[in-house]
Amino acid sequence: RHVNKETNTQQLDLFTTQLSNLRQTIKNAIKLLNNLTKRMERVEQHLEI
Repeated sequence: RHVNKETNTQQLDLFTTQLSNLRQTIKNAIKLLNNLTKRMERVEQHLEI
């Protein structure tokens, strides 16, 4: 089965872009979780007083 090389390259480029976007989304989610954790720790400290 012959597959168009151009189509393969385009699909690979698209996949690479999507993967890059996914990595950035995950990084952003981790930052948000870290910020929430810090806030929760601060709230806990206030409650303990």
